[in-house]
Parts: sequence; structure tokens; C-alpha cells
Amino acid sequence: MFKNFRKLQFQVLNYNKIVTISEPKTYIDKIKVGSQLFIGTLKYGIKSCYTDYKLIKSFGDQFTAYQLYLKFHVDRELLKVFPFLFLFILPGAVAYLPVYASLFPNAIPTQFLFEDQYQQRQTNKLKQQKIASKILFQQQKIITTFANPNQLKELFILKKGLYESQFNTKNLNSDQLYLICQHFQMEYISLLNVPNKIYHFIFNIHNYCYNFYHYVINSNKRKLYQDPYKIINIGRPFFIEFLRQKLLIYQLEQYFQYINAQDLMFDFQDRNYKKYAIERGLSTEKISLESYNSDWVRFTQQSQQTITQKIWFSILYSQLE
Repeated sequence: MFKNFRKLQFQVLNYNKIVTISEPKTYIDKIKVGSQLFIGTLKYGIKSCYTDYKLIKSFGDQFTAYQLYLKFHVDRELLKVFPFLFLFILPGAVAYLPVYASLFPNAIPTQFLFEDQYQQRQTNKLKQQKIASKILFQQQKIITTFANPNQLKELFILKKGLYESQFNTKNLNSDQLYLICQHFQMEYISLLNVPNKIYHFIFNIHNYCYNFYHYVINSNKRKLYQDPYKIINIGRPFFIEFLRQKLLIYQLEQYFQYINAQDLMFDFQDRNYKKYAIERGLSTEKISLESYNSDWVRFTQQSQQTITQKIWFSILYSQLE
């Protein structure tokens, strides 16, 4: 039984799935399953953290573009692992981990996800990116038509100053910044998920009660849950909007520190360019190494673009057919 858990890497969010696979016959067996799950997950998480720490140390002060890519993502995983493990060692963790996962869906470390969960997370990011890119593109009116990268670059150089003044990140509201983060498939803190869950629960208490009652009596009757934002106009107080805006701007600035550093050390023979293209919001369906080099690395460096200009160049580039 223990070996089976090790093969599954003690994925805590799949507790019920693991219990089903192990087929415990008694309540005592279920307790054993939970204990083994707890011990195994703790060991796996600590070992993973230590491995990541050694990986970072081994790079020293000099990085290649790919090593910087690894370090950036390792750091993000470590930020998730430590609070997650602290939560997991508390009594009764299996019971409230689903609540934690619901309130903070992106806070679960990648090591604790099944392959299908990880793929689902990546698929959701891609869907959100496409929607966000389209909305942001429709909101700008400086450049309306372009057919290819060369035309886009020519027009962009002529009007990049307008983007800097009209679409500077400091002048955008938090909803627009939120879409920009989705465009780059960033892992970010938006300060909205928890309030949205609370609003949804409050305005649907009667529906929850109704559905639970019919579930108990084995009835198929159900009521659809309502969107609280359609029931009443819920506005954000000024200080919430201000805090959210500053937090998103800070995260974008930190993200582009990494992007800019990686651009400077980019090796034009690096075959990991598609990973870098995804991080820059560029489409990877038809992109080649040569076009990636010229359309992002060389162009953004030679034209000396600011963060704001790189953001909007990426958004426009994503709309090329």
C-alpha cells in the first residue's frame, strides 16, 4: 500500500481518489491511509524543497537563459510549498485542504498535482490568456490593422510613445492590469478570488440549502447558483482598488525584471525558446526560433522599449493571424 502512495507522489488533493485506489476495507485502514498520506507528503515536500535549494545554489552568480528560467519557477514553487506544508501539518488537514484549494487555487505546489490536474491548470491559463488578449486588443484604438510582424514593428515604433502615455500601467485600473497578468500567464495575487467566493456564498445560501435538501432526499431537483454581481452592483472601495492596482503593478514590474534579464543573456542557439515565448505572451503555434529572435529579443532590445511598450507589443503580436 505504501509503495502505491509513493508512485502517486502523495497528491493530497486527490485523497478520495487515493483511498479508492488503495481500497481500504475498514475505518482503521482509512486512518492508516491518511497517516501514510500525511507522512509521505511531508517527506516528499521537504525533499523537493531541499532539491530546489541545491539547484539554485549550483547555478552560482552566472546564469544561462534556461537556468534563469528554472530559478524563476523554482522560487515561485518554494513560495507555495512552505505555507502549504505548514497548513498540511495541522490536525485535520485532509478535511480543510479542499477549502484551501478552492480559495487559493493557484497556491497548490505543482509537485502535489496529478498530471491531469497540471494539464488542466495549463489549459485554463491558455484559455484565460486568449480571452484577456482579445479584450485588451479591442480596448486600444492606436493601431487597428496589421497583417504581419514587420508591419506591426514599423507601426509600433512610430506610435510606441502613445502607448507609453495612454496605456502606461500606472494609468490602468486593476481590472485591466488583471487581464495583462492573464495575458502573460503569470501566477499572481489579485485579491479578488476570496471576496468573490464569499459574495457567491452569501447570495446563494438559499440555493445551497435547497440543493442540499433535495440531495439528502435523493431528488434530482436543483437550483442554479446566481452571480452576485448580476444581483446587485458591487463596487470596490477606493482603498481596495488602490491596493489591488499597486499590488498588480508591483508583480508586473518584478516579472519584467526577470524577462529583461533573460533577454540580455539569451543564447540564439537556445532551443527552449518556446518556453520563453509563452512567458512573453507570444503565440507558439507557428513561431520559429528565428522569428522569436527577431520579433521579440532583437526588436525589444534594439528599439529600447519600456515595460509598458513591451506589454502592448506582446498584446498586439498575439493578435497576428
